Amino acid sequence: MRGSHHQSFGSTIHKVFEEFLKLYKKNREARQTDLFGKIPAKNPLPESKILEELYEKHWLDNWYPNKQEKAKYKKIGTKMLSVFYEDLKASQPNAKYIETFFKLKLGPYDFVGKIDRADQLKNGLSIIDYKTGKTPKSKGDIDQLYVYQWAAQEFLGEKVAWLKYWYLQDNHYATENLASEKEISTLKDRLLKIIEKIIDTIKYDKFKELHEKSTKKHECEFENLE
Repeated sequence: MRGSHHQSFGSTIHKVFEEFLKLYKKNREARQTDLFGKIPAKNPLPESKILEELYEKHWLDNWYPNKQEKAKYKKIGTKMLSVFYEDLKASQPNAKYIETFFKLKLGPYDFVGKIDRADQLKNGLSIIDYKTGKTPKSKGDIDQLYVYQWAAQEFLGEKVAWLKYWYLQDNHYATENLASEKEISTLKDRLLKIIEKIIDTIKYDKFKELHEKSTKKHECEFENLE
């Protein structure tokens, strides 16, 4: 099944940010050691050219429909690097978790994922989820940040202070209110039902039936396969 160039682009940006932030974090921790040792501390933020080098290293060519579209996204990505770098330069965050894996129990299943980034603040974590698309007009059915809040609290044992989507094309932070215990419980129930529906659909081959009932019509590559 053919992939999407949006996935390739998103994977590129996430990998670049991950490696650059880990280098920044390493420098920041070394700086703390220098301060305690009374050695003049260097700026922990690596040079912007390193970010550009990582971009070239991790650029994925897969699935772009043509050279023009590839060049368009390459230019968009370059702008995102600048936005990202200037934000780090201004805020000097304490990035505690970077692309951190989590595994949670959801009924009899393991629910796994990664948190893009979580900065340590005095009153808890500020969770940031990178978005490489433009700011949407409305939210989806499942609030991804609530999943990350649940993971940070239950798997990492951390207190969460802020939840933010960072729409990089618009350089816009969209802050979400923290989920209550009831909202987290509701989220778990909804996710469990989705998982069970997927398993039931696969087990009893209900793809065609569900496709015909769906109000969101789309072309299905597997509908007519025997």
